Amino acid sequence: MSIILALDFGGTKLAAAIAHAGSQEWLGYERRLSPVNADVSTDLEIMRSLIHSLLQGEKPTAIGVSFGGPVDANTGTVRLSHHVPGWENIPLRQLLAEEYGVAVGVDNDANVAALGVGIGNVANLMNPQRFVLGGSVTKAGEGYWQVIRQVAQQTALPEINFEVVPAGLGDDALLWGAVAPSFRYCRSKSRKIVYNSC
Repeated sequence: MSIILALDFGGTKLAAAIAHAGSQEWLGYERRLSPVNADVSTDLEIMRSLIHSLLQGEKPTAIGVSFGGPVDANTGTVRLSHHVPGWENIPLRQLLAEEYGVAVGVDNDANVAALGVGIGNVANLMNPQRFVLGGSVTKAGEGYWQVIRQVAQQTALPEINFEVVPAGLGDDALLWGAVAPSFRYCRSKSRKIVYNSC
């Protein structure tokens, strides 16, 4: 069965996970907070460590990457990171493809988060009486959620009843969304490099 490696290069954390293609369950998950003085080399070193820990010598079918900053999704080149210096014009897709020998898709975190939230909450989209919030806010604690719910109800029209809930994928929406670019890249017929593993 195909194993997809999902990577999240964030401003405050680095995360990696593996899943079977088409699954919504992680086979493995690793996460580390970014060091205070991180740079591109630090990020790549930490991510390699997470990948090594997850794969344990196995080879993924494809890699999908969520990056916290502007990315040229066509070339997989990071334009810059708003949080970590040294990422300017780094060809991340090329680096990972050469290192792991598989197809790699790279996109910015906003795009992949939207995909990840959509994957996890399709049922919720059919229920307009529910607002689902995702990302790091899901770990903010019950006090935060009470305030959000109170302010939302005070702001809405009195006859509108709804609930505000944390996304089921929580902070993992980026990783789930990162799976999608790997498939998009694998299926593209216009790429010069095509890996047999896709």
